[in-house]
Amino acid sequence: MQPGPPTTLGLKLAGFLAAVRRDRERIGAESDRTLGLQFGGAVGTLASLGTVGDSVSAELARILDLAEPALPWHSHRDNLVAIVQLLGILTGTLAKFGKDVALLMQGEVGEASEGVGEARGGSSTMPHKRNPVASAALIAIHAKMPGLVTTMLNAMPQEHERGLGLWQAEWDTVPEAFCLGSASVAYAIEIAEGLTTNSARMQTNIDAALGLPLAEAVSTALAPKIGRVAAHRLLRNAVDQATKDNARLSDVLKHMPEVNMHLSDAEIDVLLDPHNYLGSAQRFIARVVGDEDALD
Repeated sequence: MQPGPPTTLGLKLAGFLAAVRRDRERIGAESDRTLGLQFGGAVGTLASLGTVGDSVSAELARILDLAEPALPWHSHRDNLVAIVQLLGILTGTLAKFGKDVALLMQGEVGEASEGVGEARGGSSTMPHKRNPVASAALIAIHAKMPGLVTTMLNAMPQEHERGLGLWQAEWDTVPEAFCLGSASVAYAIEIAEGLTTNSARMQTNIDAALGLPLAEAVSTALAPKIGRVAAHRLLRNAVDQATKDNARLSDVLKHMPEVNMHLSDAEIDVLLDPHNYLGSAQRFIARVVGDEDALD
């Protein structure tokens, strides 16, 4: 919760996009395993069907459009547990999205916001408030998911071929997990479609930091000249002085002889320009969105 070097909102959103894609791939792969027929009779032998058990099972799977597993799995719950766990990962990914948006909405930050709607996020007593309601929903949804996952894990060691109580514990757990996962996706889409940004406020916040979050850039530039430890110590002293005097870091550095002998004023300005310290951000974004134009 302290300022670090600058990044871009685009990179942050690309990170969420990549995570959601991974979640979709995991859930898709697990669904292929989970959506299988369970048909085994009392103890998984289909003895009551005599010699046609295999044929009936295959036809039932065809009618229901389900994969036919190698054998009945009634008391083996691993596939159901896995899909609920993945839903928990998904809601966690989206809760992270909601939390970051909510933090960006803070009055002291104000760099992004959920969409505006009639009385959306309002307060009964404070007309100025716009609460991050969809973000709050994402966080609240995920807060419930670990309990559901735990219930599923606890229900795995079922008795022989017919569970006693543990199977029944799943009956409302699995549907709730899917309902919460679906709601989480809906809220996340709502945020994404209505998200607004304030680039002017972003610049204001960077300027208000007096260049301190870019101390790393100067330290990195000085390290080959005076050594990494000495460079870090020098920038630590400069940051302390700038903080004490409420001065820009560039002004402090330009008046330090031990810096001037290695870096010119122009070089210091370049190093402390946030646009010059974004590293591979645009390339990472281009990889995720598949748009080489993002490199321009």
